[in-house]
Amino acid sequence: MTSNRNGSRAALAMGLALSILLAAVIAVAWTTLWPRHVSEQAMTQVAVVVDGEEVAHLVERLLSGQFDPPYQSGEGQAGETAQTAQTAQTLPGQAEIPALLQGDGQQQNHLQEDLLEMAGLQGPAFEDPGAAWEAVLQGLREAGVTGVGLHEWTLSDAASKGQVFLVTKADLDAMESPLALRLPPGLPGDAIVVGWGSKADPWVVQALARLLPQVAVELPPNEFDDTPLWLLPDVLPARIVLGLHPGEVERIRRAGLDIVPRIQGEAFETPEELQRRFQGLGDGPILFKGVQAAGFPHHVTLVGSLLREAGSSIGLIEFAPQRGLNQLARLVDYRAVRVHSITDREMQAGIDQKIAVERWLRAVRERQVRLLYVRLFPDVSLEENLEYLAQIAQALEDAGYHLGRPSLPAAPATPWWKLASIALVAGACAGWVGWILIARALWPARTVQVVCLVGGALLACGAFVAFWLKGYTVLARQGIALLVALSFPVASTLIATRAAGSPPVTAGRGAAAGPGATGGPGATANSLAALSSQETAPPSENAGSPEGGVPPAIAVLAATGSPRATASPAGTAVPAVAVGPREAAAHVAAAGDRDRPTEQVRGIPQPPSMPSRLVRAAAGFLLAGAVTFLGALCVATLLTEVRFLLKIEEFRGVKLAHLAPLVTLAVILAAPVLGLERLFSKREESRSWLRSFLALFRSWMNQTIRVWELCAALVILAFVGVYLVRTGNEGLPVPALEAALRRWLEESFFARPRTKEVFIGHPALFVALAFWREKDTWRSRALRIGTHALLILGAIGQISIINTFAHAHTALLVSLARTFYGAILGLLLGAAAVLALAWVVDRRRGWTVEKEKNTRGMAGGPKGAAGKAALGSQGSSRSG
Repeated sequence: MTSNRNGSRAALAMGLALSILLAAVIAVAWTTLWPRHVSEQAMTQVAVVVDGEEVAHLVERLLSGQFDPPYQSGEGQAGETAQTAQTAQTLPGQAEIPALLQGDGQQQNHLQEDLLEMAGLQGPAFEDPGAAWEAVLQGLREAGVTGVGLHEWTLSDAASKGQVFLVTKADLDAMESPLALRLPPGLPGDAIVVGWGSKADPWVVQALARLLPQVAVELPPNEFDDTPLWLLPDVLPARIVLGLHPGEVERIRRAGLDIVPRIQGEAFETPEELQRRFQGLGDGPILFKGVQAAGFPHHVTLVGSLLREAGSSIGLIEFAPQRGLNQLARLVDYRAVRVHSITDREMQAGIDQKIAVERWLRAVRERQVRLLYVRLFPDVSLEENLEYLAQIAQALEDAGYHLGRPSLPAAPATPWWKLASIALVAGACAGWVGWILIARALWPARTVQVVCLVGGALLACGAFVAFWLKGYTVLARQGIALLVALSFPVASTLIATRAAGSPPVTAGRGAAAGPGATGGPGATANSLAALSSQETAPPSENAGSPEGGVPPAIAVLAATGSPRATASPAGTAVPAVAVGPREAAAHVAAAGDRDRPTEQVRGIPQPPSMPSRLVRAAAGFLLAGAVTFLGALCVATLLTEVRFLLKIEEFRGVKLAHLAPLVTLAVILAAPVLGLERLFSKREESRSWLRSFLALFRSWMNQTIRVWELCAALVILAFVGVYLVRTGNEGLPVPALEAALRRWLEESFFARPRTKEVFIGHPALFVALAFWREKDTWRSRALRIGTHALLILGAIGQISIINTFAHAHTALLVSLARTFYGAILGLLLGAAAVLALAWVVDRRRGWTVEKEKNTRGMAGGPKGAAGKAALGSQGSSRSG
């Protein structure tokens, strides 16, 4: 009596402590996630930016007569400044080749045509470029475009626009140009010569005069010409950056559009040049061009200080990482904006316009993208491109967003001591799962369970605090978030089986036959383990069983009673028997199928009614979802930090978090069949651990592998492979049917629920819970294995819920809606599947019962004798 009282007090104290800890976690999540939600709802400004080079291409097509201008320009054409007019007139096809570079007129014309052809400068004669630029920019602004991505000029760009010429020594020799006489002897044929004429753009000449002395060698003039001529020894022309052209800057600003500078990342850089290039860029977003940020790797600190002084923000382009960008984001205090762009390859392939518009809207709504860098369709008219841009702007406005300067994300600061409470909960959950997985077999006492809970909580909290105080704050957040993702899906699935219940076996005068009668998660595993881990009984005590063991009725009682001894029908102790897992399952199944499902025979579990199945499955499903949702809130709270919101830092261990919970559940469910609990059992004190393991290993190696088992293993491996590959952004292509289904879900709901939740995880869990109570009464081994397999598949839905909230760059409202929709649809599909499968299962069960009754009715049948013995023992128990 005293021990029971002490146990109740300990359980009460543990429950009270856990309740206080859970309340603290919920309070921390609320105080962290609600300000984040408010900040996300305030981020309504979205910028729509078009590429400057594509705008220039539109102007060229307009001037060449490929399509008519959408607007009639009147006043304002004469308002072009002299600088802009001069820049506009110096376009491809208008490059000037100095006359002094040739011998006579015929040679001059021949050389000019050759140089133009090499530079790709053949083009039409433009009549009014200023009007064309004004018409295109006005059309872009009225279509909803807020800015133009303006590229820096390089030496290669200046050559392509006809401002300078680039030619190799081999080409000059082939053309017998007088320029070859000014080259030094012994020069290789691929040496590049740079030069320009007297009518070149003054801004280009000034920039080259400043840059070329640092990277090139000036060739001396001769008595025939004084044309500037430079020799590039080892620097590529594309890496010599002149900067943003002031004429283009003025033209775009006068059109009322913002300038988004495209700063060249890979370039010849000095501190002086970097300061000049970053002057006057303004406080708007800046995008880097290439595979790295400007200044990387030697001048990142300088670039960061320049951007911080100007108040500029940097753009983080999705799926296009750039070296040095994360370091630069830290230097500018994470003033950054997420950018999405559809690649040139996709545009060239002819992506559907409707799909493209949906993709832009999805990026803004689901991934917190606030700058859309839009590329235009290459082979369509100007009017069609303007209509495409207008559709993007209209879709954003219909969704509640505004066009303008992009909003920057912000995250509330959360003290470390608040996050430590989440570490306590994560550690306690992991400790409980560890106890079920390992410690329960070694020492299944309640004290050990408490030790695992408390020890796991303290260990996780201590590790979190240690990493945090050492300065590894991101690693501390990622570690605890991974611990939550590994333990909570397992815990929620096991707790769901407790809500679903276990077979209601009774004994004697109707008293419950021990803890197994109302068992919790793994109740069946406990019963099978109890059978498989007993000492061997004398042969004389096994004479009542058809297979040399105890009678089926006693096997049923042994499977749910005390692990040491089993109560006989007469009330005497019956020694436990040594039977294998398959034999134990066969005894339980045989006992469960002795009578019709509609008959109420005491001591034999009966299948529940359909409403009972649905109610218990729904209860377990909702309880599992509540536990998983608590873990999802923990992960979202841990990752509520600006680096995670910008996806500079991410949740680590995605594939591990998707696979490890499934493997853990599989081991827990398969432990009795594999004999693992018997291996670690203290009851075999006569054997060492190594000898027990070797004996178990030999039994595994001697197992017969059937063909269907091998095929099933291959199917499982293929499923796991596809499952893991599909967890990333890049992997297997989405089938057409799934793509169409995703589009339907996206069009039907505010946020598209995850297909793995709707069509795999949630229905599988609901079906498994619906039949969990009666699975051990089934004679068919395939049905029992199928229930376990469905429970493991059901954990996929719980894993997916936590993974949804691990995407910190996704708005909380979107994650909540996605989870809610997935749970509702999965619940409905699961209920429909239960209704369909129940008919099949009950029909099979009824056929088996009829067959058993006919067999029992045959005189002298061994099964009939066993049945009579079982029924007779139950009758004596009732009469006693």
